[in-house]
Amino acid sequence: MHIRMIPVLVFIGIFFTVGIVQAYDTGNKLAVNIYPGDTIFIGESGLNVSAALGLETEIAYFFEGSNVHTDEPEKVVPLTPAEIKNYYVDLATFEGYTGPWYAYNSTDSANTELAFYVEQPSLSISLYKENETYPIGDYKVVADESLMIKIESPFERLFERASTDANKPYGVFDFFAINTSGAVNYTNLSVPGIYYGIAYSEAFEAADEHPDNITVTLSDSMPGVNVYAVAPNKAKLSSLIVVPDIFSPDYNVASLQNWHPDRTDYMINYDHPVWSAGRVVDNDNVIGHKIITGEYQFYADINVNGIKDNLGEIEGETVSFVETVNVEKEDITIKAEKAVITRNNDFSVTLDGTPKGLYAVWITGVRGYDHKKVPAFMRDQNDVTAMTYAQAVNTTYMSKDIASDLPGDVYEAGEHDYTGNYAVVAKTAEDGTINLGLMTDENTKETIFTVRAQRIPNLRNPYSKDDPSGYKLDDQLYDYVKVTVEKGAVVISAKGDGSYYLGDDITISGTNTDSDYVYLFITGPNLPVAGGKLDNPKVSPQNESDSLRITVNTDDTWKYLWETSLGSVLDAGTYTIYATSGFALKSGTEHTLSDVEYDSMSILLRKPFVTATTSAATVAKGDKLFINGKAEGMPSKGVAIWILGKNYWNGEKEEIGSSAMVTEGVNSEGEFKYEIGSGVTSDLASGQYFVVVQHPMYNEEFDVMVEVNEDENAVDVITNPYGAKDANGIAFIIAGAGKLQGSDAANALISSINSANIDDTYTKLSFIVEEPWIRINSIADHYVGDKFQITGTTNLAIADSLIAEITSLSFKPTDKTQSGEFTGISSVIAITEGSEYNEWALNVDASTFKPDEYIFTVESVDADIKETTVFNVHEGTPVTPQVNEPENEQENERADESVNETEDESADESADESESDSASETPSASPAKTTVPTPAATTAPGFGALIALIGLVAAGALAFVIGKDP
Repeated sequence: MHIRMIPVLVFIGIFFTVGIVQAYDTGNKLAVNIYPGDTIFIGESGLNVSAALGLETEIAYFFEGSNVHTDEPEKVVPLTPAEIKNYYVDLATFEGYTGPWYAYNSTDSANTELAFYVEQPSLSISLYKENETYPIGDYKVVADESLMIKIESPFERLFERASTDANKPYGVFDFFAINTSGAVNYTNLSVPGIYYGIAYSEAFEAADEHPDNITVTLSDSMPGVNVYAVAPNKAKLSSLIVVPDIFSPDYNVASLQNWHPDRTDYMINYDHPVWSAGRVVDNDNVIGHKIITGEYQFYADINVNGIKDNLGEIEGETVSFVETVNVEKEDITIKAEKAVITRNNDFSVTLDGTPKGLYAVWITGVRGYDHKKVPAFMRDQNDVTAMTYAQAVNTTYMSKDIASDLPGDVYEAGEHDYTGNYAVVAKTAEDGTINLGLMTDENTKETIFTVRAQRIPNLRNPYSKDDPSGYKLDDQLYDYVKVTVEKGAVVISAKGDGSYYLGDDITISGTNTDSDYVYLFITGPNLPVAGGKLDNPKVSPQNESDSLRITVNTDDTWKYLWETSLGSVLDAGTYTIYATSGFALKSGTEHTLSDVEYDSMSILLRKPFVTATTSAATVAKGDKLFINGKAEGMPSKGVAIWILGKNYWNGEKEEIGSSAMVTEGVNSEGEFKYEIGSGVTSDLASGQYFVVVQHPMYNEEFDVMVEVNEDENAVDVITNPYGAKDANGIAFIIAGAGKLQGSDAANALISSINSANIDDTYTKLSFIVEEPWIRINSIADHYVGDKFQITGTTNLAIADSLIAEITSLSFKPTDKTQSGEFTGISSVIAITEGSEYNEWALNVDASTFKPDEYIFTVESVDADIKETTVFNVHEGTPVTPQVNEPENEQENERADESVNETEDESADESADESESDSASETPSASPAKTTVPTPAATTAPGFGALIALIGLVAAGALAFVIGKDP
């Protein structure tokens, strides 16, 4: 609320010299009458401080906190009568002494009172965009953008002095009274010849009941702070152009001169824009006003009461620092994030134009399209307003309206208005840019789309002058960008090699860049020609809601786990699985494969089966036996293992009620291993046992299983336990009274599984349980130093361990200082696979043996079985026959014959010597021997074995005598 006063008569000031400091005589005097408590500024001249000093002729400065009535002042300045009437606030006196100064009497300080405040002048300006909080700084400024100028200074206290009666001039004034409601009460009220103070009180008591609500401001003809704009052509401008309405031929000239700040941060032009950037005025009205782009400089100065004249141009004090702004010619560009996008993906366009500018942005040239086939602007974007159909119809460009560019079905009166999806008004940010997000989906047409942006030039009144519901566009400020939308692609694949077993869980996955969902269907033998649901192949879906639809992830991938065992009606065969970007089948529906993106793959489904083997066809009691196999299709419940023999079923317990079918799990490869422990085999009766390995097949359920019959204290084998109750049946009794045994039970079990109502499959095998045995092959006599091998066979399992010991049968007392006469070895040997029976072997090095008769013992570590025999070791060194190398094949043959004859003769001689008198210790000839690897054995038996053999000495001696002399 302001009252504007225009003075006719102004006081003329009187300037004078104070000491050696010269104050300039100036005509820009204002509020020179200083009252107690007023603020004056260093550099002011021509002030009348008599009212501030009263009767005193001295002014004094005290340190902060001093008692001005009792303490000595820091500085005292005496004034002459001429100085009091025409005072100059010189820098030499007051520099470093700003703040309160007091009217002072050196002889009577008790009456010291505040005279005035002295303050250092300061001045700065800053430029703002309209309604912005922060200075322009590095922000982009374009032509016609509304700018404001702020004055920052303490000079509001200087201009406040003008409101005192002594500083109000006489004359004729124009008053504009505005009450608190904002209504103008009186305008152009003249009060000729009346003193201002009287005019204020008399005129407005009649006009308004509350004159205190009236604000009075100085006229812009009174001296104040001056702002200047230096144009790019170096012209110094004292006024600027403000365009209030671009549709109006009128414009306002905003003066930059004589501003009277009433606060420290003062926005000139009464908080309104002071400049439409770049516009300058032709005062002679030859051109009117035009835009000149380039760098503008702004600064302010103050010379009220000669401040600048007296102090000079001091930046930041009497003259502000220069602020610059570069005004650019208004332009517009629009760019797309990507030139080519795959539909069903989002994209953006970036508009670069006028800061805080308004722009119409729309998809152009899509009149003939269904709106669902056109990219759409995302709703509720910041600084983006959706257009209505009425606005689009009334916003024209190139002699047509925006609505004629949009899809024809965007608007239906009373039904819908989709205009805002395809046409918007966007407001740029401080840097002149804005990003606009658009969306596509699987329905978007694969073609080239054009996004157009055009300037709405006036921020205050953006609507068309002819029709306020439409926007006025600048025909020269527009740009457009083209975006190509392409079809996406669907890819399908399955984990594995494409061959699977019925009952398998198959992971199907892929990518889809065309839509948000993947639809799956299957074709194959005796399935619907159009395609069946993958999770129910016999049913052909007729609509999207009935189809198998999978959500595509944000990275365009998708995955589906097909559990072929759940509700599957498929048989072994080759099938094709389709993945489509939208609901479609091969035929019979609104959309077929030609209407969507799709991919397919072929798979082979095979009938699951089970294979198994035993670790041995024959197992000795006390040995372990393993049943190893593979269940194709990897059944989640594993396989059932049935072992049947005389009075034996592996699931039977002593308490019949605790009996249960035995199952074994399978690993990720479908493999299984079932162990029959040594504790079990040791208790089995000798004979044949039958094994049936049962696979649960497609439904993942064992359709032949056992059930405890508590009433009969028996265990029944029942069929189809998961089907209808009336289909359940007892196949046979496997435990308890009336049970089947051995081969009868096995045949009955196989017959049950073979039933047409049972989908389980099986494999069968058998093994034989025998009493364990070990056989020792005949051991010939040997000589000290011989290396030979003792071998044998057994029905014990491969890799079972045997303990083999060789012990001398001769014992005699020895001196404690002498070594004993006992010699021999002890070793643990492993059973290996043989051609007919499993085999074992012990390597013997007789180099440490003494000539003697020896007993050889071999026994099982696990089974209770042991065998023994004896052999002799003689003194002497056997002679190895020398064989000359033959020169040709005939000589080779003769050499072979010679060697054979020699070996036969040696063998005969050895036999003869064994039957001769035992008194002959050294044989006449040494038999040929075969060198064998040195066995890993100790040179003497263990302590326990030694004690065990003591009892065998007599029996060994007897055997020796019999052997020696039959």
